[in-house]
This record gives sequence, structure tokens and C-alpha cells, in this order.
Amino acid sequence: GLSRANKVPLAPWLAYDGRRSSMPAKQDTPERAGTWDLHGAVERDLAAPVWVATQGKLFGYVRRYRVHNPLTLKRVHEVVGWARRFDDQSIVGVLELIDVEGGVAVASQYEEGQLLASVLGRARRTRRKLPPPVAVAIALDILDGLHAMGARLSPTWSHGGVRPECILVTRGGRARIMDVGISATMGATDPLASDPRWSAYTAPEELEGGKPDKASDIFSVSALLWEMLAGRRAFDGLNHAQVKKRLLEEEVERIDSRVKKLPADLVEAIHQGLAREPNERFSSATAFSQALRDSTPTIAERADVADQLAALLGVPLDTRNKALDRQLGR
Repeated sequence: GLSRANKVPLAPWLAYDGRRSSMPAKQDTPERAGTWDLHGAVERDLAAPVWVATQGKLFGYVRRYRVHNPLTLKRVHEVVGWARRFDDQSIVGVLELIDVEGGVAVASQYEEGQLLASVLGRARRTRRKLPPPVAVAIALDILDGLHAMGARLSPTWSHGGVRPECILVTRGGRARIMDVGISATMGATDPLASDPRWSAYTAPEELEGGKPDKASDIFSVSALLWEMLAGRRAFDGLNHAQVKKRLLEEEVERIDSRVKKLPADLVEAIHQGLAREPNERFSSATAFSQALRDSTPTIAERADVADQLAALLGVPLDTRNKALDRQLGR
């Protein structure tokens, strides 16, 4: 399980965004998860926390999910076998599932980068918006991952887990989905389901008790794309009740009222993806992807996405590497 000790402290460099006032306070941090040594929190404000970890010479990410429902715990053990079979460049590979006190931890392959949640958080704090070519490129990568999942005839419980904290934007400029199937399974019940950082991307039909499907994932990707462009969440709120009310009762603000000079077809594609009724959205990730490509005159190359990541979070990435070298004696 997650054991606690003082000899491996929280490494605040992992969450540092370049402003001294943003340094998180030192906190009690688990030292290990199973056979993994945890070296620091990737981001301070997540519904499901993530650490950079090592197992001998192997690097990885370890994410902890709290579980209140025994049936969810049983289901996630079934899901992980399916998730581990993926070998796709759009998906971060799952290495193992670890039973820990109060839930489970998921160990995933390591690639240098930052969570999309960190990218969006940094953009909000500095009042920046992602350039449309970069935002669309990231959305296309996520849709490629969803298509890869669908090619496996993905079961119902694999849908509904697209969240910014489950997307890794690599230093090479690719967005990759983390915890496929696992995040959807864990996020369907409390405490994640009622955390506004998680529920802000939940499709309306899920909030009304329906089972998530491909249309639910398209809604989540559309909400992410809206946020990348606007610099704020499409369905924001101080708590889950506020978020749920906005998702079920309020129309999302038109993205072109926030971002000028967007192509009209791109605006329509985003809002079709955000349609309250699932049958009004795109029929598949491929269809949505094609609509984005057709409506976006310029789509960023990977180098452009990498440059944007470096501009927003290059300092903490460099500091992470140096601190890991020191901690591991390299």
C-alpha cells in the first residue's frame, strides 16, 4: 500500500509554475505505492493526485484513486487487464494496478511532459489562451486515442474518463490519454463523480443516470477544446451542484464571443460536440476529428505544441529533471 515516511519529502518543484507565490506548501506525502518510490506530486490541484515514481531504474507516473464503493474496486481490477493491452502512441501504457489504503494506485509509463490540467491551470493563472492551431492539434490527438480505444470494441465502462488531468502533453508535442478505462470506472462514482474539477467535463446524460458512450467522450473533448481556447472552463462552478446545474440547465457561452476571428465552421463543430442531446453530436471520434480538420486552416505541428508547452511550463519541467537527478544520485 501507500506507506508514509519523512525521508522522501514532497518535491514542490514538480508543481512550481514559475512564480514564487505559487509554490505549494510542504505536505505529508506517501513514500511508496507497492514497489514504486514516489518522488513528488506532478500537480498540486488534481481530483486524483499523480506522482513521478521509480521502480529501480524504471520511471513511471503513479496516480491514486480513492474508492468508496467495493463494486467499483472489483470492476477496476477487471478493467486494468483490458487497459494494459493497449500499445498506441496516443495512449500512455498502464503498467500495473496497486491496492492501497482507501483505494487503488495506477502505475503508468513515463514520458516527459505535463498534464493538460497543469497546462490549462498555468494558462488561467497567467491569463493566456492556447492558440487555436495548438488547441485543435491537442484535441485531434485525444480523438485519435479515443478512436484507438474504439477499434478495440471498447466496452461501456471504458467511456466517460476524458479529463484534463488524464491527458499528458509530452515534451515532444503529443497529447496522450492516461488511465484508459480506469479513469472512467473510477470517475463514475464518488468521490470523483462529485468533484467539480472532474464533473465539469461530464456529459449531461451521465449526470442523469445514463451510461457513457462515444457521444459522452465527444462532449468531454469539446468541453476541453472550448476551455483551451477560452482560458476558462465551459461549465465552471465552486462545487458539484453548481457545475451540474450549468451542465443540465444552462447553454454554454458561444466560443466566438470569447475568442475572436475563429472560423465559423470550427465554432459550429465545437458547439455540435457540446450539444445536450447525444444524438445531436458527432457520431464518432473520427467524424469529429474530420470536422475539426476541415474547419481549421492551420493545425499546429508537434514542434509548435512543444514550444507552447515550454513557454508555459518549461521551467518546472527542467527543474523536475534536475531534482530527480539529485534525488536519485545521478
